[in-house]
Amino acid sequence: MAMTTLHQVMRQAPRVFPPAHVGDYFEALERGDHERLALYQSEDPERHEAKLGEARRMVAARVAAEAFERKHARSERLRTAGAKLRDEALDAVVDGNPDLTEAVSAVRGWWANRKTPWLVLSGSAGTGKTVAIADLIADHGGMWMRAPDLVRTFVGNFGDPEERRQRAFNVNLLAIDDVGVGEKDAERTELALLELFDERPSARETPTIMSSNLMSQPFAKLYPNDRLHSRMAELVTWVSLKPGDLRRKRGAK
Repeated sequence: MAMTTLHQVMRQAPRVFPPAHVGDYFEALERGDHERLALYQSEDPERHEAKLGEARRMVAARVAAEAFERKHARSERLRTAGAKLRDEALDAVVDGNPDLTEAVSAVRGWWANRKTPWLVLSGSAGTGKTVAIADLIADHGGMWMRAPDLVRTFVGNFGDPEERRQRAFNVNLLAIDDVGVGEKDAERTELALLELFDERPSARETPTIMSSNLMSQPFAKLYPNDRLHSRMAELVTWVSLKPGDLRRKRGAK
């Protein structure tokens, strides 16, 4: 539809057209919304007000329903992935409103560009690593593993790990939380990570995100496997987060 000026709107609008609704009439003209335009052909200004009020209530209800559906979808993606968060952090992630920390910014930036298939977030406890990963899972779904799951799934003999192995190899987004925390079998963790690096080398098809409380040098010392270091140098974006405990800051408020 050709662009209509406000002057033309005023000329085209019926004389009973309430001045406060000029903008609404203008928008209806621009969109070619004949149903809304028909409201303005009535000779009863009160009917205009009633109909518009009803329309606004319907829009508000639809917006509220869409917001609920978004929250429900985010919650379901986290649940299906197996994410584990504290209640306060979970609520913020489900609402789609986590603190915009350095960790959240790093994860979102990596996801948007994905120049490497793997992202490692390293930093002390309380820097928002887990929340940042959960925020991404809530948006896109995926699979969530904690560090002990690696050994159980890939090199352990516990239960039937084959289904989990295949899911970890092929899921659209894999998250591994707290690698190196309380490590009891570094050699087996290395083997598990090597297998994952071999199976998930694609930045677009198999992106993987991992968190650790260890900075790069302590991580390399704990896991000294040369082949692992080579694969990480090839496939990983490593982000070292500034120290800081968000949980203490929240408690101080």
